[in-house]
Amino acid sequence: MNKFRIIAIGKLPSEYENISKHLITMLGKNMEIYELVSKKNTIAHEGELILTKISKLDFIILLDVKGIQFSSEKFSDYLNKISMNYSSICFIIGGAFGVSNEVKTRANATLSFSDMTFPHMLARIMLLEQIYRAIAISQGHPYHK
Repeated sequence: MNKFRIIAIGKLPSEYENISKHLITMLGKNMEIYELVSKKNTIAHEGELILTKISKLDFIILLDVKGIQFSSEKFSDYLNKISMNYSSICFIIGGAFGVSNEVKTRANATLSFSDMTFPHMLARIMLLEQIYRAIAISQGHPYHK
């Protein structure tokens, strides 16, 4: 199984923490989360922070409203295809104002959950759940049903 990482701007508020911890526990040791706090609160500074956590070997998926949308089954297939060539898949969730052009340029792909806009903190919970669901689908686990 691949290693998954989420690089996110901001700390989760307490009302989201229990859900996040539960999903991370379900995903096990193959999931890492980096919560980055920007002292300057600018897209440029947040972008610099994000880029320090990315390896040249990572496949980078940026969450963006303009990204590709998948069903859960297609998302599972997509992650499985990426897994054939990369050992680490890194998702980036920017701050409230998005991400820098440098981060956008570094991304291998963009992913959108919907044409609707969601708070970036909620997007993290949705992403964790969808990664878990994708793994369950690929393993034939009944969770997805």
